Amino acid sequence: MEPACSSPTCPKPGTLRCAGCKNTHYCGKECQKSAWKTHKLTCTKAQKHNCFIIRALPKSDALPVFNQVPEQIEPLHLQNYGTEGAEMRELTARLGWDSAVEVGKFYDHAGSDGWYYFVYGEGGSAGEKGRRLRNELSDLLCYQVVYGDITVVRSGPADGVYPEEFTHGELCKAVEFYKNEDRASVFAQRERSRMMRKWGMGSSGASPHMP
Repeated sequence: MEPACSSPTCPKPGTLRCAGCKNTHYCGKECQKSAWKTHKLTCTKAQKHNCFIIRALPKSDALPVFNQVPEQIEPLHLQNYGTEGAEMRELTARLGWDSAVEVGKFYDHAGSDGWYYFVYGEGGSAGEKGRRLRNELSDLLCYQVVYGDITVVRSGPADGVYPEEFTHGELCKAVEFYKNEDRASVFAQRERSRMMRKWGMGSSGASPHMP
């Protein structure tokens, strides 16, 4: 039996499921849109956090991991966000890692060049092949192959100003973006754009981005 539409005034069955929380159902796009103002207060896709973890272990064996990006990403709010050393210590303690190390940086999907996503992975022998499952999504976001879970925070230049929190949906869009774009090339383009803007030269080589 199909669940009922979550719109309080709709008697129809909920044949569509919210892509963010996976728990709320609607009869169609119209009811989903009308209920969003209320649903976004509790929907995991709309909640903001300063850190997310991208799991290496696929949530489903029935699909390639690249087809289940939203399911692989979970919030991991940090109490000691803001300095690399404090973040590393907290991640090491909470995740049981040998140590936390930088494994990647990548810019977002929307063309930003004033901040980027900073990626931590497990260091030491535990992060090497054979001790952990290869994190296939890390292939899109990191400097090299990473084994085990990775975590993502926002960071940027020392003089940068940017919101520390972001949504599950924003990170998902960035990961999806790198299915078709090369991380290193985009990073170099955005860095050039940032420096040209800083020097007052404008930006003539901005990287492609999704709407």
